Amino acid sequence: MNQERKFSCPNTKQSQVDHWQEKTAEIIGQTIGTSLIDYLRRRTRNFDLELEGGQNLDYLQDTPFILVANHIKTKGLVIGERDLNITPDAFILERSIEDLAGRRPQIVASSDFGFIWHKNPAATQIQKKVESWRDSVLTGANFIPIKRGEGKVNLKFFRATKNALSQNTPIIIFPEGNSYWDHEQETPLKDGVAILAKRNKVPILPARIEGATSWSPKSPISITFKEPVSPDQSIEEIMHLVRSGISTR
Repeated sequence: MNQERKFSCPNTKQSQVDHWQEKTAEIIGQTIGTSLIDYLRRRTRNFDLELEGGQNLDYLQDTPFILVANHIKTKGLVIGERDLNITPDAFILERSIEDLAGRRPQIVASSDFGFIWHKNPAATQIQKKVESWRDSVLTGANFIPIKRGEGKVNLKFFRATKNALSQNTPIIIFPEGNSYWDHEQETPLKDGVAILAKRNKVPILPARIEGATSWSPKSPISITFKEPVSPDQSIEEIMHLVRSGISTR
């Protein structure tokens, strides 16, 4: 009597492993990640802020919008002996929008490294696993992950931003893609923010932030909100206004 033998597809098993790894990473984001983020938010509550242009948010009270700002390089946050390489500017902007508009925005954060570690296939696979884990941790911590690497597909990012904006939740994006000690006119900007605004038919609120170079600032941090940018313009026109808005106070 022939016994029927059952075979399992290796790809199916790997998919199940990947699924549970992603779920585990999301739980880590929801627990440990959220606790760390709340700690960082409390840290920024002690910062002395000087806000200008708050009236520009009056036009956006009942409208979802995309806040764009220059991304400031900072002396890293050190816990124990480890530099977490986390900048305070996103949390400062988040706090300001929540105070002025009564809504807590979602922050867009990079889930990949923006470059390839090594062309070796084994190293590439390890990098993909690490970046996938980071993506899930960020999702669990209520960030919107984005992949910066050239040629990366960001379908999950576009779905997440559409969902947030449809619920009247502002989002924060740094169009420079990297942090700098100061924004220069020649610093390249990612035009994805213009595409995102046009796709979702929402305005962009440019902001210029200065002084957020440390988690223990010695002087006030200034934020200047500029006039909202309508999505009913060309991508080139939108990006020109975005660059102008984040470059000068």
